[in-house]
Amino acid sequence: MTVKKIKFDQISSAHNLVHCLKQPHRQEIVELLHKHLSMTASEIAERLGIDASLAHHHLSILVRNGLVDVSKHSTAVYQLNYLKLTQVIASLKALG
Repeated sequence: MTVKKIKFDQISSAHNLVHCLKQPHRQEIVELLHKHLSMTASEIAERLGIDASLAHHHLSILVRNGLVDVSKHSTAVYQLNYLKLTQVIASLKALG
């Protein structure tokens, strides 16, 4: 049996993603952003049937973890950070 060497940053990155995405609303936000490419917090809140403040809370956690990017226009627009998602998926695969 061959033992894979796993770097600590791979474990840390995978842990952060799993922790961040264990919340169902965050999973739904990621799915919405994947489907619609970019959305405002109000649009996300409306689609999920949640209060806008709750949508902002979950979006801020996703942004802080690098999974979602935000661009400031007249209103904030959120998009998935596919590069970060790809890196984290690779880290998860390395663990398995």
